[in-house]
Amino acid sequence: MKRLVSITTLSLALSLPAVAGAAPNDLTRALRGDYAFSGDGACLVSPLPGFNINFRTSTGGVIRSFSVHGVRRFNGDGTGTVSGRSVLIGHNGPPANPSGTNLGPYLADNFSANFTYTVASDQTIHIENGPLTHTRIEGPNVGSTNVITGIKIEGHVSQDFKTIVVATPNSVLETEYNTLADALSGQNAAEYRHCHRSRTLIRISGGGDEDRGRGHTRFPF
Repeated sequence: MKRLVSITTLSLALSLPAVAGAAPNDLTRALRGDYAFSGDGACLVSPLPGFNINFRTSTGGVIRSFSVHGVRRFNGDGTGTVSGRSVLIGHNGPPANPSGTNLGPYLADNFSANFTYTVASDQTIHIENGPLTHTRIEGPNVGSTNVITGIKIEGHVSQDFKTIVVATPNSVLETEYNTLADALSGQNAAEYRHCHRSRTLIRISGGGDEDRGRGHTRFPF
């Protein structure tokens, strides 16, 4: 019986990442595989960069709330890709909506981006998304695209690396552009925003020896 317990304990130990005393680079390399996620958020949006000290918008500002779902792939080298769908509702308050009849619109977008990430020795994670491209699939201007920069999220990786929770860490100014070229050059911004968002990620493939040699196909989003 003691021998069986010892073998079981050893098997469990070998199945987990070597966390204790690991350097940050080791934990970044340990995080790999595809993670399905869902979450929600909201943005305070302004046509001008003129948020004041209390983060109130300039004239014409609106609030947009949204939910998202998709898949985030961690490559194990500090880089990755993300794709998914967002569903959004606009909330136009006074003075833009004094009669209460100018609510909306409802929008749905498909989005994708590259990102970089690091996992620290305490298993906190920092993710910086590259330019995130949205393509409208429902609502006004179907087929149009926009590109958002400045999206950063932080959180924690579970000890077994199967679950990640992240959220917006602080009031980072994000910028929306109409084209990727404008986003890469930082020119011709269309809107500015401060957002809050949260995400829960669950590993659905990859991430360790358990998926090797089984003909396992990564989940395609």
